[in-house]
Amino acid sequence: IRTYGPIKRRLSKEMNRKIEKQVEEKKTILPECLLVDGYNIIFSWDELNELSKTNLDHARTRLMEMLNNYQGYRKCLLIVVFDAYKIKKNVGSFEKNDNIYVVYTKEAQTADNYIEKVTHDLAENYRVYVATSDALEQTIVFSTGAMRISAREFELLVKETHENELKEFNRKNKQMKNYLLEDLHLDKDLFFGEDLFTTYRKLVNIREAKPVSKKFLEIQDEMLQEENCKQGTQVSV
Repeated sequence: IRTYGPIKRRLSKEMNRKIEKQVEEKKTILPECLLVDGYNIIFSWDELNELSKTNLDHARTRLMEMLNNYQGYRKCLLIVVFDAYKIKKNVGSFEKNDNIYVVYTKEAQTADNYIEKVTHDLAENYRVYVATSDALEQTIVFSTGAMRISAREFELLVKETHENELKEFNRKNKQMKNYLLEDLHLDKDLFFGEDLFTTYRKLVNIREAKPVSKKFLEIQDEMLQEENCKQGTQVSV
């Protein structure tokens, strides 16, 4: 029987798999957003929980320091939310703290309410993660498409990130320290107009504290003698 209109073809299973793969790949390139339930994390981590017993403000500050370091390494959008719903006539606040955003909820709004709303708003443009051990909150954010991270999992992730950051810093610092005066060819053009003695002082300041080679000492003595002559100072040997 002849029909009219465009011919509709069914997609093969292989084609469907390709389309699904492309959709998944598109999702993975979305920027990452991490929402942190501030007080839930404070009371779940031993270090912060102990600190909160004597000074809650110090515990908040310490958490924000840790989150700033984490964000600096991960380069994600990071929002930490603190409950302030019991404070009368509180209008709430949203402020920038170095690399992260800090939210204090308004009166009658819990951190759970705020995180649920923001998760829904950001889900289309971000891969949203929520760090909390609140079981109800985990269920709610999961239903909005966000991914859950327990307080314990997040603590391990922050520690691992910090360790990786330290390793990277030490690796780069070691490379810099290995760039010693004795490796230079004493070519003034190499320093882009900087005088050789200034370069020498900079290298000495970053040099690792360990025995130096005879060559280093010879170059150092020669350079210091030249500098003394420029300043009209004589050193008796």
